[in-house]
Amino acid sequence: MRGCVRFGFVLCMIGALAPPADAQPSLRAEPLVALEPLPPAEAGTAWLDALEAAGARVNDEAQHRVAQLHPFEASVSEVPFFADVPRVNGAVSVRGTATVERIGLAETRVTMVLAGPPGASEVWAWNRLSKRTRRAVAQVRLPPMVPSQVRATVAADLSHPLDCVANVAALDRAGTSEAVAMLIGASELMAPTCVADAIEVVARHGASLEEWAAWFRLAWQEASAVEQAALLETLSRTADRPADLELLLAGARARERDEVRKEETERAARDASPVRCADGSVDPTCRCGDLPGTCCVYHGGVDTCLPPPPTGR
Repeated sequence: MRGCVRFGFVLCMIGALAPPADAQPSLRAEPLVALEPLPPAEAGTAWLDALEAAGARVNDEAQHRVAQLHPFEASVSEVPFFADVPRVNGAVSVRGTATVERIGLAETRVTMVLAGPPGASEVWAWNRLSKRTRRAVAQVRLPPMVPSQVRATVAADLSHPLDCVANVAALDRAGTSEAVAMLIGASELMAPTCVADAIEVVARHGASLEEWAAWFRLAWQEASAVEQAALLETLSRTADRPADLELLLAGARARERDEVRKEETERAARDASPVRCADGSVDPTCRCGDLPGTCCVYHGGVDTCLPPPPTGR
């Protein structure tokens, strides 16, 4: 109390209420967590763009990987980032990780956390960066999507000759009943270049025999020769084929064997045919199938192969 008398009652009371010198304020770097009603590519890209708008630098390769996430895949993608957050007496460097996780067809969880054990300055910088990021993403908020809109978007991509390749591959990796239903539902819209692969995917991931076989028959009727060849490859790799498609495959294999035998016969006849030299003479000892440089050596080299001799009885 002598000190209080000496320096005044108010100063004494302030000293009595002050915390101990070693006490520090409780600072925590809370993660930034958002649930977005969007597919992972759209939601993740929006938040990473907002993070960059707030002053952070994001790993380009990981950002590209997020942009490729498919709405039907159960996917988690981690993206490292760092930022120099300015303050009065200089910038504070912080590092963190953004995680983009697919929760549902039109729902994504985006989580951003500060990396490493932070001190007071890093926590301050992180809170400032988080606030700026929230503000940036609010300014460019994308309209929410419902599952039917996501399905419609994927179906439209499946109708494109180039985009359908990546979509079928992604749905194959997903391998879920939802992905199979998406492919079957888009069968009438799908680009012909992807039909064979799509049929193989639905057959491998649980579609009924009736479903994929009916799709195959319809596709076969409308396919070009090149597309039919791809469909046959798919059919040969698919187990439990119905009887009519088994006969179709057996007939195609028989025709392939006939073609091979025909080509071998024609090649043998061509190799046995005589050659005409550059000076117009015919070398009686040479045949078209002989090694190059061994015929018509003194007659200017080989000019052409003559037709094979007729095969009379």
